[in-house]
Amino acid sequence: TTQTHYLAKYYGGQYYDPAGFTDMRKWRYINPLFPPTMQAFGENFCSGDPVFASLNLQLVAEACFTNPLIVAMTEWSAANGDEITPTIFLSIQSDEMRHLANGYQTIVSVAHDADNMKYLQTDLENAFWLQHRFATPIVGAGFEYGAVNKLEPWAKVWDRWVYEDWGGIWLGRLEKFGVKSPANLADAKRQAYWGHHYTYAVAYAVWPLLGFRMDPPNARDMD
Repeated sequence: TTQTHYLAKYYGGQYYDPAGFTDMRKWRYINPLFPPTMQAFGENFCSGDPVFASLNLQLVAEACFTNPLIVAMTEWSAANGDEITPTIFLSIQSDEMRHLANGYQTIVSVAHDADNMKYLQTDLENAFWLQHRFATPIVGAGFEYGAVNKLEPWAKVWDRWVYEDWGGIWLGRLEKFGVKSPANLADAKRQAYWGHHYTYAVAYAVWPLLGFRMDPPNARDMD
């Protein structure tokens, strides 16, 4: 969190159009992004059942979505001449590895009790859906509409890191404990193909409430 604040401070002072980096907080009560952000990253991480909170934070948000958000974004940032974001994000991801290990150990410990298995799979699927419904369209819109030099479609990035790496390989290691990949993973994959386009269209329509300016797609983007 401290490192991302340093990054925002850097952009607030150095970016050619610092709106949003300098005055985002004053928009928080009317910004339509704040309620879903608070639900996905605030309420689900800090309130309710401790195991469900751990699943949301460590097993889904950090083990699943930090890969496309942090690892893949460093590649995109570097391709667009941004050397600061990769430096900060790769440092953050090194800490995320510790959190991933904590989440893995939590679910292994819980899975050893047969009584917990009545709830664990449902909690995992609910946690995944809550994080996916926010992270997939928001991060995807940032990838495809926030970059000048585009590397590959967001749907391919999502497939590699979420569907194959997390849903297939990472959770596959937990099958021996009775934990399966979320049943709603296939539905999420379909939404990853179009959700970010809808999100950007809505964001462009309400940009005065977001606290930062947004450029419409140009001819190069259309190609």
